[in-house]
Amino acid sequence: RPAYAEIACDHAPTTRRPKRLKAILMASTSGLPMSAGKPAAVDLDLHNAGDTRWLSTPSQPGWTRLGAHLYRGDASRTLVDFDWLRVELPREVAPNETVRVRATLPEITEPGDYLVTFDLVIEGKAWFSDRDSVSVDLPIRVR
Repeated sequence: RPAYAEIACDHAPTTRRPKRLKAILMASTSGLPMSAGKPAAVDLDLHNAGDTRWLSTPSQPGWTRLGAHLYRGDASRTLVDFDWLRVELPREVAPNETVRVRATLPEITEPGDYLVTFDLVIEGKAWFSDRDSVSVDLPIRVR
C-alpha cells in the first residue's frame, strides 16, 4: 500500500481568491483643510468586517492597498483623478482585525472644494466598493 502524507491546507479566503470583501473605513477627521501646492496627511482605521484575509505583499496576487479617488466638491462630483492615491497596508489584515494607516494626500494646486473617496483595492482585480463594501468620503477645502 502506498503511504500518504497528510497535507495541511488552509482554505481560509484571502484577497488572492476573495469571498466576502467588507471594509469599515474611518478617517481621523470629518474634513480637511489643505494649502494649495502642499500635501496633507490623514489617519484612517481600516477594519476587516468580511471573511477574507487582506494580503499586503507588493506585486503578488491578492495585493491589497488603500486607494483614493479625487473629485470636485461640486454637486456633480466631477472626477479629477480616479487613481489619485495608493497607501500600503502595514501587514496582512485578518477578518475582524483593524489597522491604522497614514495617507499622505498629494498636493492640489487649484484652490476649491474637493472630495476624496477612500476605498480598498485588490490591485488588478477589484475595488471593495464594487463588491458591496462601503467607501468613505472626506471633504477637502484647498486654500
